[in-house]
Amino acid sequence: MTSGDITEILSNLFLGSAKASRSVDLLTLNGITHIVNIAGRQYFPGQFTYKRVHFEDVEEFDEVDKLRDIFAWLDSVTVDAKCKVLVHCMGGMSRSASVVIGYLVWSRRFKLDEAYAFVKSRRPQIRPRQLRALKIIETEVLSA
Repeated sequence: MTSGDITEILSNLFLGSAKASRSVDLLTLNGITHIVNIAGRQYFPGQFTYKRVHFEDVEEFDEVDKLRDIFAWLDSVTVDAKCKVLVHCMGGMSRSASVVIGYLVWSRRFKLDEAYAFVKSRRPQIRPRQLRALKIIETEVLSA
């Protein structure tokens, strides 16, 4: 399922905007149980489990530990087949796209360009800016 605000990337992983995170109807319709909040408020803390990690939307982003923390949390959540996670930032185009692309590299062992193409094929409006940090993740994962 896709709309301008939320896009299914995998059966349990969704990418979206802050607007999607404010719509309990949209979240419920998509079966979302958990939310990675990179920008904005937590609107429904009693209904969803949140992981809040803020980082600036800049190309020079080098806080790779923040990405590793998010990826480890996603691993712990997505082991349960009933859980569905929305990863969102303000527009659902840069920071959250970077997290989802990085998570595909981390968890599925995609190469960075493959993960980018995979996500872009589902959500064409993405413009991830944290590629330098994602390259570090790719090097760690693929050399392990």
